[in-house]
Amino acid sequence: MTIEMNKDNFSEFYFSQIQVEMPVDETYKENIPHYVLAAKAQAQITNACIYIMDYYEKKFVYITEKERIMCGYSKEEIEVMGIDFFAKILHPDDVELFNTINYLGFDFFYNQIDFSQRHNFWATYDLRVITKSGEVELLNLRSIPFLVDERGNIILMMVQKDISTSAKSGNLKIFSIAEQKYYQFCKREKRFVPLKQRLLNENEKQVLKLLSQGLANKEVADMLEMRLHTINYYNRSILDKLNVTNMKEAILLFAQRGELL
Repeated sequence: MTIEMNKDNFSEFYFSQIQVEMPVDETYKENIPHYVLAAKAQAQITNACIYIMDYYEKKFVYITEKERIMCGYSKEEIEVMGIDFFAKILHPDDVELFNTINYLGFDFFYNQIDFSQRHNFWATYDLRVITKSGEVELLNLRSIPFLVDERGNIILMMVQKDISTSAKSGNLKIFSIAEQKYYQFCKREKRFVPLKQRLLNENEKQVLKLLSQGLANKEVADMLEMRLHTINYYNRSILDKLNVTNMKEAILLFAQRGELL
């Protein structure tokens, strides 16, 4: 039976998409404190906003205490709401889009790749949210199976969340870590197809390298003796060529592939 999502049945809808083969070996719970420490370290090093969702227990096991992910709510409020926190902040005009992204994402992980490869893919997409103060923000979310058991059950999912650099919602893409390429859903073929990737020129590589070192756009412009609007142009070109939605994803690709971009 297909469940149509609304804000009153968000939790039921969301977890109806999760396929968990029972019984689950619950010894994974013993390692959750270690996973949380790793997530905290990553959040501190990258300044990322991170949460970890336990799909078996249907609850958060970690939330970065940063405004960018909490949208004005306290950690205690979010823990009480659980997954319904997302129903609280999701923009009404993006509910149908969330339905589509949620369905396509889980369908890909569960039905379009071998279960042994689920940990080798991560998804990125953009959604509008409404903060507690009533402000509308466009967020980028990047999710990766953090713990997959021997039968392919996705037990823990890690999500990084930040302000999007895109112009609108949507932009669902799935990245293959093994193949080092993005896939995008093709409506005509009804499947995810590889995105063509254009190589960066030398100026773009130089800008991306400096940005990956933590420099701001103005600092990069000063170092390269370029105007700031030139650096902004290169930034847009980098995002376009690499088929990513923000510089964090571009920097991640640079860290993985370096001069091969």
